Amino acid sequence: MKKTKVGWCVDASQYKIAFESPKKLVPLKDKSEGQKGYLSCPAVRSYCDGYYVVTSPYSIKLKCFEKEDRLEICPVFPFTSINDSLIKTLIQVEHPSTWRKSNLVTIQVPSPYVFFSDEIIYMEQGHPMLTDQTNLNWRVIPGIIDIYSWQRPLNWSFEWDVNAGDFVINANEPIYSIRFFSKSKNPTIVDLKEYQMNKKIKEQLALTNGIAKVKKGIKPYFEKAKLRRKKIKLL
Repeated sequence: MKKTKVGWCVDASQYKIAFESPKKLVPLKDKSEGQKGYLSCPAVRSYCDGYYVVTSPYSIKLKCFEKEDRLEICPVFPFTSINDSLIKTLIQVEHPSTWRKSNLVTIQVPSPYVFFSDEIIYMEQGHPMLTDQTNLNWRVIPGIIDIYSWQRPLNWSFEWDVNAGDFVINANEPIYSIRFFSKSKNPTIVDLKEYQMNKKIKEQLALTNGIAKVKKGIKPYFEKAKLRRKKIKLL
């Protein structure tokens, strides 16, 4: 099967070395007696084909307290590796009015990976499956991105069920999965390669960065960005 070339880089000016390369999803080894567990099932193992996982550069522990008529989210030190001066920059708790339920806290953490292709490719971002994680009381808010037309750093956006205890993630544990689709929305195998941030990629990021803050209904700008992209090669 022909592989589609996809590039990635990290849009970060600090501690760039902390961000590990996306890794192919390799299902855990079946340790059940006689290897008759679901991890030996061909269908389960085939499901993992084409998936990559991105891991956390930080260790984070969050605790939730009820304070008067609101919830207060606090990091727990020393488990949390992020310096106190950076917490509010890196861990963004969305306003309660945006939560689906009162116990499902929505949190965004910048994850400055940028993916791009010179062909029309869609990238799905979702919860990491079949991986070991410290806690299972949170789930990624999924999405699909056109990485040909629209270049932007990703976010790690998730819901945390505070009724199920503290939020805990260790550094190097998976935080989300990604896989790629062709123009016809069929899963596709990619040749994923790291690139250094360069002038062309910076210009593409600047083209759309912050557009939602100044425009309502940004869908027409996807088409505009796609037309502009025809003249530009990033790989």
